[in-house]
Amino acid sequence: MAIVNCMSKLEPGVHTYNIADSYKYLLKDVFAEIGFLKRGHRNFVHVPMPIVNWIIGVTKLLGIKSVLTRQSIDYLNQDSVLNIDKAMNELGYSPSRNFFNSIDELGI
Repeated sequence: MAIVNCMSKLEPGVHTYNIADSYKYLLKDVFAEIGFLKRGHRNFVHVPMPIVNWIIGVTKLLGIKSVLTRQSIDYLNQDSVLNIDKAMNELGYSPSRNFFNSIDELGI
């Protein structure tokens, strides 16, 4: 229903909505669950930030493409929350699923 409401909005301009579930996750918990499904355990390897920064600097200096960037590390180290209030208030969005009860459908 929220998609139909969004498509039928007559207000001019661009509207952005966060569509997510209402549960607030710790990213570490999500990665742990994916790790458990893929490898059978939830263990993490902790690498000191100076070493991570050195690796990022060297790969950048050598022109090596890498998914490990300062920005990707910031995503992992800084708190963030998708606020779905706008979608709920304007579109009538009501989350019915969450990551943990839908993980089988995600094909992870």
